[in-house]
Amino acid sequence: MDPVSHVVHASTSIPRLRAGFTMIELLAVIIVVAVLAAFALPNLNNNAGAAREASVKEDVSSGVQAALAYYIKSGNTFVGIDTTTAKANWSASPGNHVVYTNPAVDSVEVKASNATANRRCLRTLRMAGQNGALICSTGTY
Repeated sequence: MDPVSHVVHASTSIPRLRAGFTMIELLAVIIVVAVLAAFALPNLNNNAGAAREASVKEDVSSGVQAALAYYIKSGNTFVGIDTTTAKANWSASPGNHVVYTNPAVDSVEVKASNATANRRCLRTLRMAGQNGALICSTGTY
């Protein structure tokens, strides 16, 4: 027998311990995380926009209630209503802005907006008939 053919090399007889992750494993994890993020982020943005729109609608409803209280206290008129006089017992949600426009004896418009979400809602309040429909949109009035 050839003495050289029976030599066992240290590199083949002792298993090497793996330290860390391979580049392929790291890339696979990064790709999986990126795919999950691609699906999750649009849903988060939509939920945030829906929440802001809901807060704007709520502020319009609160503004209408404040306008009704003002109407009763001021002798059945909306003339002179503004955000200071109408909002004595409540305030708009953070980031929202509520205004009263076109005040008349028997009607007023209540507008609420959120600039961050670019959402605006309007309700016309008429005492001599039906209240106007709540109109919400994106953009300006």
